[in-house]
Amino acid sequence: GGEGPAASAEGGVADRRADADIVTLMNKLNTSTLPIRRTLGDFLRFNVTPQDHINYALTWFTLSLCTALMAYARLRSSQTGRNWWYFTKRRKGLPS
Repeated sequence: GGEGPAASAEGGVADRRADADIVTLMNKLNTSTLPIRRTLGDFLRFNVTPQDHINYALTWFTLSLCTALMAYARLRSSQTGRNWWYFTKRRKGLPS
């Protein structure tokens, strides 16, 4: 997948379209005042690949799950009176 003349032609079209978008934005920067006005089409264009989107979503869901688990452990420790982190437990025979 992704080899041969058809794939290179598709990549070429995408590259030319990206180059045209860059040229258009640079022309807007050179000739207009800031902020640059955007059209509805500018907002509807989604330049993140589906794989990137999945990676970002998994990262944020993992971070939120870890945060929720730590908050649960912390709140539970305040109810039980035990330390919430393994390494903070006092062990018998160790200096405090």
